[in-house]
Amino acid sequence: MHVGLFVSTIIMFLAIALFLLFAFIGVIMIINGIKRRIKATRVKGVFMIIIGLAIGCIVFWPGLSYFYIELLWFKSLGFEKMFWELNNLPWKLFAKFTLMAMVFMLTNFFIAWRLCPIPGSFQRWGAGRTSIINRSLILLIVVISLVMGAVSIPYWDDFRRYQEKEPYLMKNESGKEEVVVDPQFGKDLSYYLFDMPIKNFTSLWAKGLFWVTLAIIGLQYDQYRRRDSQSRIYVNKRGVFHLSFLWLLILFASIWRSNVNIHRLVYSENGFTFGAGYTDVNIRIPAYYIYMGIICLVGLCVIINSFWKKKFLITLPIALWFGSYIILLWVIPIIFQYIKVSPNEPILEREYINRNIYYTRLGYDLNRIKVSEIVPEVATLDKVNSHPGTLKNVQLWDRRATRDYLNQNQVFRPYYRFYDVDADRYWITDPITGNKEYRQVMITAREMDVKKLDPKSKTWVTKRLTFTHGYGVCLGPVNQFTPKGEPYLWVSGIPPSLSYPEFKITRPEIYYGEVADDHVFVHTSQKEFDYPAQEGKDKEVQDRYTTYEGTGGVLVSSMLRRFMMATRFRDF
Repeated sequence: MHVGLFVSTIIMFLAIALFLLFAFIGVIMIINGIKRRIKATRVKGVFMIIIGLAIGCIVFWPGLSYFYIELLWFKSLGFEKMFWELNNLPWKLFAKFTLMAMVFMLTNFFIAWRLCPIPGSFQRWGAGRTSIINRSLILLIVVISLVMGAVSIPYWDDFRRYQEKEPYLMKNESGKEEVVVDPQFGKDLSYYLFDMPIKNFTSLWAKGLFWVTLAIIGLQYDQYRRRDSQSRIYVNKRGVFHLSFLWLLILFASIWRSNVNIHRLVYSENGFTFGAGYTDVNIRIPAYYIYMGIICLVGLCVIINSFWKKKFLITLPIALWFGSYIILLWVIPIIFQYIKVSPNEPILEREYINRNIYYTRLGYDLNRIKVSEIVPEVATLDKVNSHPGTLKNVQLWDRRATRDYLNQNQVFRPYYRFYDVDADRYWITDPITGNKEYRQVMITAREMDVKKLDPKSKTWVTKRLTFTHGYGVCLGPVNQFTPKGEPYLWVSGIPPSLSYPEFKITRPEIYYGEVADDHVFVHTSQKEFDYPAQEGKDKEVQDRYTTYEGTGGVLVSSMLRRFMMATRFRDF
């Protein structure tokens, strides 16, 4: 899923969330209006639902238009199945993580609700306030769950790769395939390619979910505690165990996250080279283990506090927790790197530099190179003549110089442009010997650049309907010059003139290129500009027009598609 589809999906999710929010408020107002027999409240509720529907449609439509037009484009290329495969997984991830977050938070919400019921003596006046609190928290949980689901969408490719993971095999010096492990932790490299991104995301996601749940349930208990004196007793006796359990989950997630961060040091950029360096191995890894031990100590204090409620059993361990994080994982490694490692990097980092070199060679398959000494010999005329194919294909022309020359001498009109020059190879027939030759050439397309049209003629019609395509190519050998020192061209001009029949161009129109980055419409009542005709015998110049005869593109076959395309391209 590329950025545009991701944004459109988020917009649609936002629209749905807005509609659900307004609908929820509207339904509550209607129910209250029915119960209290207040017509104005019922009308306001219906009006709220209508407003939510209108706002939802306004926000939803641009996202839907982008999504649908992209689907039509993929379908026109024969990649409809790929489109759905690329988009199904993000939606599945969104649904999965949204459901997990919602189930977890709602479960804790109802546990807190059951642990702190409204006492019978306060039922009459406390029920209404509690109902408002509960509904507000449920709505907040639904919205947060949607957000927790949406944050998983950018990681769809990581989950896709994880589903298809295989052991990472590389050939050793003898040519046999073997599993490669990293030198620090001894794990298969596939772990870092496939497992690590998933563990990195899920550990962070779980930690965020636990923190958010603790905040919501803490707010819920705080409201219950303020409700009446009996509920305050329930919170102090029962709620503390519940909140302590959530604290333990956060601590567990922190230990999990720290373990993941230890293995993420293979991606460290803190040292002299990329990967775990001297400071990472000797300071950060031990610091992480000490930090995890401190977290376990904090967890023990939380458990003790749930039975023996003392304020210092929470405040001091939490202060120790956050303080150790800053000191152990940030301050000490930075000071150690600055004082000890940086002045002696060539010595202390030698082992890790050698690792970097070894695995770089391994990654580029350079470990199996056989080193042999080549004795230079003089290139005699006989040796040169014995390899005519090689000599004829030696590239002498710089592609940038060729592009500049063509943009000066082969565009013919300011709205044409040669974007880049590429190398290619073709078989041609030598006109003298009649033999086939495989020649390296430089080739580039003459594209349409509507940005360079005359400002006076730059209208919607000219940009979208008339100047729809470029025309022809320029092609020449990589090592031949004209008497003036210019590139020698085998294909040039408008219409294209050819030096070899192998380069015959039947349809020189160019609708897809590197310059064109906007949409055009074809098969309209407006003629498409083809190329500016050259002066003929009658000295009259007439521009030539044509009609698109390809099969690509998306059909604009209905008013609905027109409206969606206008929305997608912001072209009303």
